[in-house]
Amino acid sequence: MRKYRDVFLITIIHTILILTSTLFVTIITNRVTNVYVYSVLNTILLVIIYYNIYMLIYKFLVDNIEIKHKTNKTKITTYITILIFIMFTNSILLSQFESNFINLSVYSVLPKLNLILDTSSKLLVYLLSLFIQTCLIAPVAEELIYRKFILNNLLDNGNAFKSIVLSSFLFSIYHLNLLQGINAMMIGIFLGYLYYKTCSINICILLHFINNFINFIILTIFII
Repeated sequence: MRKYRDVFLITIIHTILILTSTLFVTIITNRVTNVYVYSVLNTILLVIIYYNIYMLIYKFLVDNIEIKHKTNKTKITTYITILIFIMFTNSILLSQFESNFINLSVYSVLPKLNLILDTSSKLLVYLLSLFIQTCLIAPVAEELIYRKFILNNLLDNGNAFKSIVLSSFLFSIYHLNLLQGINAMMIGIFLGYLYYKTCSINICILLHFINNFINFIILTIFII
């Protein structure tokens, strides 16, 4: 039961910290009117958040989080190919659905961003910070949290299928967005299955990077 407690504790802490930092940065920058301050503050806070979560997980909650099941790398190419195809399809469909039908996503702020990013330097700073946050920091931090720590702990407690689904569900919750949550749930299940089969967190980080980079390119196209 202690491992389940730790799993849910980390998910709650992660979600609260991300939400709080976003609100804090928005207030400090007067509702995102200063792109430079927003970009720098958001990146710094994200690094601080994940560093402290890392310290909490690896120094206080667990002594050893190495996966304990037998490594199996069969059909890895097939899994990765299917996942990348799903990533491309999901990213395109999600961006179209959000921009055309719903104002609950990042695309709903595009008109405002277009007004704020009125110079090339502002645009460059914003996109650079966004790339660092979503394509470099997030894939590493989130995979270490939701696959390396949470999924490992759940696998130690029982059924692989239930463990993968639950870890993916927790991964989807912290996004605090219905459509992004559904997408995260689907991607999380594939990443969890890959991790279970290969025991390689590096593969999960790479594929997570690819997924976020696809979304980054789509958002960049919308902004430009």
